[in-house]
Amino acid sequence: MGKLRNGIHVSEYPDTEDFSGPLQRIFADPMAFIMRNLHKIQAGRGVNAPGKPEIPEAVSEELLENAPCTGIT
Repeated sequence: MGKLRNGIHVSEYPDTEDFSGPLQRIFADPMAFIMRNLHKIQAGRGVNAPGKPEIPEAVSEELLENAPCTGIT
């Protein structure tokens, strides 16, 4: 296993996925991947309530929408 730096794996990825298909799917699948892997917090909700993503979903949407324009791959 790779060394940990600030809790992040440097040489291994615990979950990876390739995305392909129509444009709508190329957006939806990575978004689902991000939301599934984000840390969830209770944010004052009951223990049985689903957690809220630590980073708002709108932030991830914006990153995915802008990635092709900025060359982030």
